Amino acid sequence: MKKQISQIDTLMMLLYSGEAVTPRKVFLEFGIYRLSARIHNIRDMGVNVKTELINEHPVTFAKYYL
Repeated sequence: MKKQISQIDTLMMLLYSGEAVTPRKVFLEFGIYRLSARIHNIRDMGVNVKTELINEHPVTFAKYYL
């Protein structure tokens, strides 16, 4: 039986590989719906995740990166 990778592990791999993540990207590619909650969990682990707010009128969303 193959072990399923956790959402936090998936995000950590993306962030440490230098990728920026957005809610849309991780939802479409990995089915992660509550990105801000997972980023909060990662920050609680001591990882310094930076946030950039992107305003693509009329939508504003966060982009997270290391």
